[in-house]
Amino acid sequence: MGTYIVRRGNSLQSVLNSTSRGDAVVVTDGYDATNDSWPVTIDTEVRIESNPHNRIAVPSEKQASFILDLNGSNRPPGITLVNMYVDANGADSAFRVQNARFCNFVGCLAENASECGYLVLDHDHPPNSNRFFYCDAHSNQGDGFFIDDRAHSTTFVGCRAVGNDGRGSGHRIITRVRGSGAG
Repeated sequence: MGTYIVRRGNSLQSVLNSTSRGDAVVVTDGYDATNDSWPVTIDTEVRIESNPHNRIAVPSEKQASFILDLNGSNRPPGITLVNMYVDANGADSAFRVQNARFCNFVGCLAENASECGYLVLDHDHPPNSNRFFYCDAHSNQGDGFFIDDRAHSTTFVGCRAVGNDGRGSGHRIITRVRGSGAG
């Protein structure tokens, strides 16, 4: 297991592309989000951490900020994000979990998303066992936290959603229509 440091002038996506399961990535105060093409996709079970006052401002009007996608069902440890302070700057979300389970968010902040601060979505594999510890969502145009209707075993401890245009947390109920056979 290695530790990677993202410094001024580095691309976070390039560093993530070099990681292996269990590695740690540290984003320093000098990191500049304009060095990346957004969204940044995390597709390896790594730990990413930053100084809690290190605001990462995503260039405006992008699809999403961080996408956590492990391409299917996975087992622990999952992806862990610690002290990631993300200004989505109009992207649909600051953090999107899709096709990933057992993700941990610790002390993260999501703000200024055009939809929701945190999106936990069902894309082929229902999300489960994702955990949020002391995370905040504010100034988002939708809900602070949005959890897909098929998500289960999602844990929130000490989280706050304040000043969002939607609810603090929301979910959607999808009516699934099955075709009837001719009889």
